[in-house]
Amino acid sequence: MKRLSTLCLVALVALAGCTGGGGGGTPTETGTLDDAPPGVSASGVDADALVAAHEDALADRSYTLAVDQQTTGGELTIDAKTDSDGLPAIIELSTGSADRETYLTANGSYEIRRGGGEQIVRHVDTDASAVPTGGPYVRDVLDDAQFTYDGTVQRDGRTLHRLSADQADLQRQFQNATVTSYEAELLVSSDGLVHNTTYQLTLAENGTEETFTTRIQLTDVGSTTVAEPAWLGLVSDDPETTTRQVQNASLGTSVTVSGELDNVTAVSVSNASDLFYQSSVVEPSRVSPIVAMQTNRSVSVDSVEMEYDLEAVPDAEASGLFVFAYRPAYGSLLPMETSFDPTNETVRATQFDPDITLNTTDGEQFSPTLDGLRGNVVFVTMDAQTYREALEEANEQQASDQSN
Repeated sequence: MKRLSTLCLVALVALAGCTGGGGGGTPTETGTLDDAPPGVSASGVDADALVAAHEDALADRSYTLAVDQQTTGGELTIDAKTDSDGLPAIIELSTGSADRETYLTANGSYEIRRGGGEQIVRHVDTDASAVPTGGPYVRDVLDDAQFTYDGTVQRDGRTLHRLSADQADLQRQFQNATVTSYEAELLVSSDGLVHNTTYQLTLAENGTEETFTTRIQLTDVGSTTVAEPAWLGLVSDDPETTTRQVQNASLGTSVTVSGELDNVTAVSVSNASDLFYQSSVVEPSRVSPIVAMQTNRSVSVDSVEMEYDLEAVPDAEASGLFVFAYRPAYGSLLPMETSFDPTNETVRATQFDPDITLNTTDGEQFSPTLDGLRGNVVFVTMDAQTYREALEEANEQQASDQSN
């Protein structure tokens, strides 16, 4: 994670065709300032010394780090919190269209990814070294230009030393692009902690301008606390098991499955209303779309959530709704254990009704399950009483037809 985060900042410049740099190195002259941070003198900034001091000052201390990088084409944000021992820690990364959150502990690390109408939760092999400190970001900014000392400022009751650079100080060159503006600033405490970094570069190429902006903020040093994320309960006890929630907003349905990573990522959810189209039993009873979950790999269904419309069935009440599942191997729609949320007009089901038993061809009884699924499984929310009455009527009609 740390290497990825560092490269993201470099990428902002690399997109414009960067060919070289080299500012912010060891100053060529000597000079001293009262209470100046390590590596900072009247003649310039020693980037190596300042970054080393920043890292040393953070050692064995809790902190919160926020990074916001923007270009014309998108945005990347990274937020990190860590305890004084390095663990537990949380790293959040967002690109606008997707986000990833990693929770690191001494007993293991866990990750949730969200985007594209789904989320994936799993165990990951990540340790405390992945938690960003801000040092690599600062080094990248310092390498672009020759920074100078620019006095002190007061921020939140703290005296910070200001290091700045403008377009005249920029030492990085770009192919096929012209720098139209550049400015950067670091606010540093006397012990070397870089509390604030801002960087803005605008390049023009073929009549088009693009601006690259980075803001880095270090806060709550020594007072940050890290709490367990709410999603941690979704993580399986089995390190090899990944949990994925697949959503289909147009159908008002989400299905949560678990299994091996490659297996759960192969699952899809789609409309299956044609499967029971004009059914004399299902159509008058259903209050939701008929939804199919497709998979050609072994997965287990942990839960199904569906939106419902009570107006679809006269006299239906939320307390009488059940999710029914159709698994071809069982040959019929079976009710699931279902809870309902009338405020949001949704139902949630987790497993087949435990009182249901089926018979094998040999006459042995077994309990239906949604574990180890392959192929298609269909879900639909129905008013149980209406479905029961419609089923009885259909059976009576079938018996009458057979007798005649």
